[in-house]
Amino acid sequence: MANANQSKALEMTIETSTYISELNTAYPEAGSAFSDGDDHLRKIKANIKATFPNFTAIACTPSSVEFNYLTGVTSAIQAQFAAKAPLASPTLTGTVVLPSTTSIGTVSATEIGYLDNVTSAIQTQIDAKAPTASPTLTGVPAAPTATPGTNTTQLATTDRKSVV
Repeated sequence: MANANQSKALEMTIETSTYISELNTAYPEAGSAFSDGDDHLRKIKANIKATFPNFTAIACTPSSVEFNYLTGVTSAIQAQFAAKAPLASPTLTGTVVLPSTTSIGTVSATEIGYLDNVTSAIQTQIDAKAPTASPTLTGVPAAPTATPGTNTTQLATTDRKSVV
């Protein structure tokens, strides 16, 4: 009978868990003949479960290469994705800075550069100007006074008082 009791005291409960969430931190039972070992195993299990609290009964099978993709990640990955615009048809906000070589459709980088320092609608600015051919001016247009003897088609006033 002594042999059977000694054999029972040397036994340790063996778990059949597959996933972290299935680990039972109560095993092996305290007080077995392996008390230092069982305390150690329970502590290891508790630490694993505390380190990975959200692991559930699903397999987690990333390779070491895939795990290394996480190097340098400083916040929730999904939140970082959500803060980005898609490459196809993005809707951008704020001040968008394009590389100097950017072209859009048939508009070249040079043409885009002409927009630098534009502060209001370009068409509105163009519409506020008179054409160079046969302009119709309003208000009180001013022109220089031609020098005596000028016989050209230049725009000038006929005010001879200021010419000496």
